[in-house]
Amino acid sequence: MSHGKGRKHPIWCLGPAKMSMHWGLFKAAYIDICGNVGSSREGLPQKLDKMEAATSTRRENILEYWEREHMRHEDLRRGYKGRQQLSTQAKEQRTIDRIKRQLFLWQAEDRRDFKLVELAAAARRRVLAQKRQREQEERWRQLRRRDLTMEE
Repeated sequence: MSHGKGRKHPIWCLGPAKMSMHWGLFKAAYIDICGNVGSSREGLPQKLDKMEAATSTRRENILEYWEREHMRHEDLRRGYKGRQQLSTQAKEQRTIDRIKRQLFLWQAEDRRDFKLVELAAAARRRVLAQKRQREQEERWRQLRRRDLTMEE
């Protein structure tokens, strides 16, 4: 069987069910042949399962592509035109929903920005209060020092 890509892949000729059936038949035949040749049959099913699992991601991608394309062809065959079949009212409602969603995102961003500004202002107030406290403590120390004379 060929190892084509895209539409040259065997799945386009056979379909997923037949491909799965062919794989099962191939595994059984391979194990029988290895046993007839004199190789040990022990571990062969596990080895084949391991090889199958190693390519599962690629196989799933191929199946997803196959399903998407078949659905697209079926939609074309039935005359489905996607968004073109929506009424103007439905299109307007979708547009309004999109605008509302974007407005909500902008408002959330404004709230975050406002909160950051408030946090920065609170931090500035704390720093100023600490600075004033240190200055007051320094003045108090200056007034209470022992070597204070009348001239000062």
